[in-house]
Amino acid sequence: MADTLDQNFESSIGNEFFGFPNRDYVFQSFTTSVAGRFTKFGFKLKVGAGSPNGTLTGYLYNDNGGEPGSVLSTLSNFSASTLTGSHVWYYWTKAIKSAYGMAAGIKYHLVVHSSIVDGGNYVHIDAGTGYGGGSGGIGDATPTWSSFSVDDCLFRQYYDILPSGFSIFLLEAYQKGKDYFEKKNGLYLPVKPKGILVPEGI
Repeated sequence: MADTLDQNFESSIGNEFFGFPNRDYVFQSFTTSVAGRFTKFGFKLKVGAGSPNGTLTGYLYNDNGGEPGSVLSTLSNFSASTLTGSHVWYYWTKAIKSAYGMAAGIKYHLVVHSSIVDGGNYVHIDAGTGYGGGSGGIGDATPTWSSFSVDDCLFRQYYDILPSGFSIFLLEAYQKGKDYFEKKNGLYLPVKPKGILVPEGI
């Protein structure tokens, strides 16, 4: 199993910014070409001004009429204090067994939230124009979303393919003796296994 690149856009012409008043969130929509577990995405970031130090948390949202709808998955986070004065790829990740199962040909949204907004200390995200599978934009604290007029965020979106015989729910199935259980809403419920099971902890 390995992270595989599905969608990406890497043609830069300038910057957008967030971590700024009324720009708490930044997003980029994309359309999948394959089904798989959403394990990782990246944006190209740098210091926009001052010394931003908010926590940058990554999310996957579903689509609601062209803008982010509801959170499907919460990924990792890191401090904006690690950013430098040059654009660098930064990544948000999710453990394999709890990664969201995406369908092929569906629009989703990559979203990053900054825990601190400051007009003198904010983040630049590398941007360009021409990605045909979605669009970029920002959101305020509500969040109320608005698309950039022309820009897309430079991004990389990765997945991990489901091997033959797997079903999404079996990624949360565990064995005790000769019995198998799926974890659902915090409870272990009996399940009849099929295919290959993934041990807890992987």
